[in-house]
Amino acid sequence: MSRPRRPTAFDISFPTEDVVPGTTSLNDRAREAARLDYDASRRRPLPQPRPNASGSGSGSARLSSSSTTTVSGARTSLGPDGVQLKRKSEGDAGMQNEKRPRVVQPKARYLERDDEDEERADLIIIGEDTEAVPEESNNKPIRLLSDFVIYDPKHGNELISLLDLENGDVDREFQAAGLVAPVFVNEEDAGQEDDEDVPVQRLRTSAIFRFSLDYTQFDEPVYIETQYAWYILKNPGREYKSVWTDFYRPRRIAQIVVSSACENPDWDYHKFCEKSLGAYDELLGDVPQKKDVTALIESEDFSLRGVIDSLDPERPEIYRVPMIRSLFRNVDTPPSSPSRPIQRRPNTSRAPPPRHPLRAIRGVGNIDIAVLRPENQERTHVTPLIDELASHPVRFRERLQVIGPAPKPIPAHRKLELEKQLHNRVIQLWKEDKVDKKIHFPPNARLTDEYWRRITVNGEVYAIGDCIFVRAGVVLNRPAPEWPSDISQIHKTHTVADFFWLAKIISINKWDKQIHVQYFEHSSKTLLQEISDPQELFLTNTCANLEIPNILGKAVVHTNYIKSRSSQEIHRLHFFCNLVYNDQDGSFTSLSSFTTVDLSSMDPPDNCPNCALHQQHLSERHPEVISDGLTFQGNHYHLHDYILIKSEPTPCVEGGHLPDVQCDTCRMKATPAVVGLITDIKWAKSTRRLNDHFVTVRVLGRIADITGVMGCPKDIIRDEQHLFFTDLEMDVPMDSIVKQCRVLHVNSYSKSALTAFLGLSPYHFYVQYSFPHLNIQKWRDGRKLEVDEVLICPICYAQDQKWERDMQEFMAAQRRRPLRALDIFAGVGAFSFAMEAIAGVKTTHAVEISPSAAKTLQKNSPDTVVYNQCANKVLQYAYKSFKKQEVEPPRTKGDEKPLPAPPKPGDIDCIIAGFPCQPHSALNMYQKANDKKSHLILNLLSWVDFMKPKYCYFENVRGFLKYKLNAVQETRYKVAGGIELGGLKFVVRAMLAMGYQIRIALLQAAHYSTPQSRVRFFLVAAQNHLQLPAFPTPTHEFPLHDALEIKPPDILPLRPMITVDGSAPYKYVTVQDAIEDLPIFDWKHAEVDGPWRVIQHPETGLELTVPAHDCNPERSKCGISGKDFRYTFKRPQTSFQEKCRAQATDDIQHFTRVLKSEVVRRVVKIPLQAKADYRKLPQSDWEWQFANPSSAVARDGFRPGLYGRLDKNAWFHTTVTNVEPTAKQSWVLHPWCKRVVTVRELARSQGFPDSFVFHSENNDIKTMHRQIGNAVPWPVAEALGRELRDAMFKDWLESRDNAIVIE
Repeated sequence: MSRPRRPTAFDISFPTEDVVPGTTSLNDRAREAARLDYDASRRRPLPQPRPNASGSGSGSARLSSSSTTTVSGARTSLGPDGVQLKRKSEGDAGMQNEKRPRVVQPKARYLERDDEDEERADLIIIGEDTEAVPEESNNKPIRLLSDFVIYDPKHGNELISLLDLENGDVDREFQAAGLVAPVFVNEEDAGQEDDEDVPVQRLRTSAIFRFSLDYTQFDEPVYIETQYAWYILKNPGREYKSVWTDFYRPRRIAQIVVSSACENPDWDYHKFCEKSLGAYDELLGDVPQKKDVTALIESEDFSLRGVIDSLDPERPEIYRVPMIRSLFRNVDTPPSSPSRPIQRRPNTSRAPPPRHPLRAIRGVGNIDIAVLRPENQERTHVTPLIDELASHPVRFRERLQVIGPAPKPIPAHRKLELEKQLHNRVIQLWKEDKVDKKIHFPPNARLTDEYWRRITVNGEVYAIGDCIFVRAGVVLNRPAPEWPSDISQIHKTHTVADFFWLAKIISINKWDKQIHVQYFEHSSKTLLQEISDPQELFLTNTCANLEIPNILGKAVVHTNYIKSRSSQEIHRLHFFCNLVYNDQDGSFTSLSSFTTVDLSSMDPPDNCPNCALHQQHLSERHPEVISDGLTFQGNHYHLHDYILIKSEPTPCVEGGHLPDVQCDTCRMKATPAVVGLITDIKWAKSTRRLNDHFVTVRVLGRIADITGVMGCPKDIIRDEQHLFFTDLEMDVPMDSIVKQCRVLHVNSYSKSALTAFLGLSPYHFYVQYSFPHLNIQKWRDGRKLEVDEVLICPICYAQDQKWERDMQEFMAAQRRRPLRALDIFAGVGAFSFAMEAIAGVKTTHAVEISPSAAKTLQKNSPDTVVYNQCANKVLQYAYKSFKKQEVEPPRTKGDEKPLPAPPKPGDIDCIIAGFPCQPHSALNMYQKANDKKSHLILNLLSWVDFMKPKYCYFENVRGFLKYKLNAVQETRYKVAGGIELGGLKFVVRAMLAMGYQIRIALLQAAHYSTPQSRVRFFLVAAQNHLQLPAFPTPTHEFPLHDALEIKPPDILPLRPMITVDGSAPYKYVTVQDAIEDLPIFDWKHAEVDGPWRVIQHPETGLELTVPAHDCNPERSKCGISGKDFRYTFKRPQTSFQEKCRAQATDDIQHFTRVLKSEVVRRVVKIPLQAKADYRKLPQSDWEWQFANPSSAVARDGFRPGLYGRLDKNAWFHTTVTNVEPTAKQSWVLHPWCKRVVTVRELARSQGFPDSFVFHSENNDIKTMHRQIGNAVPWPVAEALGRELRDAMFKDWLESRDNAIVIE
């Protein structure tokens, strides 16, 4: 006869019988059922099962624990090894208490807060998509609960452990409270907003009736389930931390052990400790140690054996894993017959929680989401070099798959010997600092009067060009280190760089007893910091005079040595230097880029490149007279040259104050630089102050500012490069000159040649009209110009013409032999495709795992070889094919066809990659501690190591800078929680190790004609012998101020991109500029009066009927598709639209996703006013969170944004993958139509041409949203391509000029 089943917490909370009379609420019903069932449970025996397969903490499956509820009388339970344990009776406990009185501690209780939302069916979590709910979670949303507490409302909100729920304590009720956020089915939907200011939302849940923990998955969190949702528990509140730690720590340790054994069946105990212990664990919030595992083995309350025995039947082989055998030394094989049956996951009426949101998707056959599921992800494949770098001093917990032969490991005794040598070097230099110096100047070493070629210090010869150690001081923007007063203060962990600098002797001055040195920067003092190569140095632009006694010893520094490419290693006490480090922008550039003049043959003191460079910068700060002009900041200006002039801020018209970012009017205002023709140069007498010297200019206006005046020809569009002359002249201080630009008459070229001329540079303009002043009322006030009326400087014109001819010759050569690009994690290929026409790049190969994105890419670039497969598999395929190893071609994710032949080294000149960014997105709040998608950066770097391309371009979200790497906890200098900027540092470290120059920056897309605010991280790399491309200077003024700084800890912030207000040639592109010409239509809703609106056509002035399209829930889209459509305007209205419409499209894809009926109703009712949102809705249409004063939205002061309508004169907010009126980025309503923005309008916000057509395998509009939101903005890629072109052009000119012509 089977034992009666003890009720589960689910049974208690939701009994199948009718509601108990007299109770009304769900909680009341659960409490009454719990009381009745508890009374019955006291009259029947209590089972003692072991933990179930998932660790699910429902009442019917509890772990063996001594902290279970005790009833009167003696009782027994089974210990971790199946041994019967006798428990003391209450009487025994009472007698013991008589001997030592028990001190009763006050119970910790939770104080409910007024700012908490109570969980309910109609509660909306801001940013949550209620339509995308995992089916496996029984149509419940999955949410994140952080800063949480779990308490018992039945006992005065006493803080309680989930252990009580696990043990089935029926006298308890369980609720939770904390900060809540949505967790998305597809991580891409978590958003890529630029740190959007989202209100904090606190929640108090309804009754918890079970929890779940999967021990076989390393990164699996704890889930709790309520009536309405699943919640992932992350970071307990301060008052609850001790309770949570007692419960969670042993379970997390067990999870680390079991999952490591499951994932790595060949690991021994040493490898397990190396890979899984000793580093900060994000889920645990601490560093797991060996003693934690030992305690788990020895515990009688919660045992590792109990967890292993509870696994599914297919898991008994875990006992054969070497690491497990080591843990249970007395167990050779798993027990042949367990002492009791293995407890399975309880079969309740509710489905178990999904292991992760990606594993539970709505909609069968959504292959684009399925390929991203964790169980479908490949192990990260890396080259031996990247594997070595990923092992020390940082560590990636994942077991990496190494392709190629592994490097020979350094024996342990050799490491100890090396550490001792390095420590002795520090001590030797410290002692040398205390020794008196004997200096000798050999007579035969004299160069000039006071300068010597070499000297002798304490018998050691030091010559010009030698590298030396000196004591560190106050220089290089940081204070001097604390000098050890005693040798005992020099620890084994100290390195040479902690107390000493290295420098190169430039000159030796006998008269002053000084040497002039150029400093090196040790890699640990650069951006690299903790993960630097201890032998790597970088040249700096800092030099100084030092007293000769400061010399402490000679250092050996090798140049042109790339460790990963060299067949021989240098001595471990030697250094190498290949690059120059700039501590202002964090760049690493080649030594040849340091100075344009070879000074090695010059005599001191003129042989210092730093001094020469410094003198050059000083001279460029002041204007100097040249023939018929001036030179300033390295540029020459003549009469009749055209220049950009920095505009000055003007007072706010509405506010009557100077520009203020808090003022809405000022925030919209962005005044670009002024274009002027130099007509005179006015020099002040005897002064070097910049504002005392002036140039007189004739001001040019912008056609885009006057196209709305009466009589403007219909063929004139708002072209930002189209200017007009005025009669206005003004004197401009020379320090207001930004740079030179070119202005030509429209008839100076043919139409095609003019288009090519304008495309060469954003600083190229054309004119054809002249008006008396800037603000005209009628077009007839102006006149057309003749070609000879447009004055030009003959000197500069000749130079420009030569530059143009050379550029045309270079681009012709590029078209014949383009730069062959491999786009990894390509998405739809926007990053690489946009660079093609600009830089002479050809995307020959692309790797993309999403079938829909891969087909979109292939459709838009038929000549590109597309690999629709994981980049890990393709790398392995490429390596084995290159090594002539037998390999079966992998199959595509979409149609299971064999992949085409992979590229090999020599086939690829440039690698372009927007590597996966969701784990780093600021709004992706559920970030796994070791998400494999975070590790794909290792695969990308391995592609670089394998292919060895000339150039690399990488992109990621700004949140990538927050990506920490877990440091090995081996010294006191390691920071718990990981290495700050660890992801960035590792990428830079790897690229330097492979012999590349590096630039990094944050770029604002709006600065480059993208009609949205979008900040992204970029990295540009080039082999050391090539010109390293620069980052593009902003070409469009944008009013949102952002320093775009990168802030490493303990060093000055890096500012790679310095923006100056009023210095860009154009104003930002507005929403209207971008989408004004697309067809207009509304959504139709049955409850809203009037299916049609009639407006005045903006082009013809005639009445225009706005069609209303029905949002049919049986269809996936609403709007216009195909190629048979009409733009609102026959001709483009702006140059942005003109570029988008340059080629005809096969499918305009001007449609929206069909949303729920109530959402459509609210959208249609939002007034057609700029920035109108839910606050403008009738209260009858308000959702609970809008109307209830206790909701998060109300407590945040009814912040704007939900159901937000775009301002046509502003810009798109960051275009993301989750386009919803209630998303965190919810400004998605069309400016003048009653609907949200369409697929094509979103594509325009990213600068896609209309001819670019998106494909979705499952006809899912959200799939298209993701393709657009994940793309690099087309104009940004073009701007980067322009800089790549210019860098290659410089190398091409140098190569051409240095070519030897053979007759």
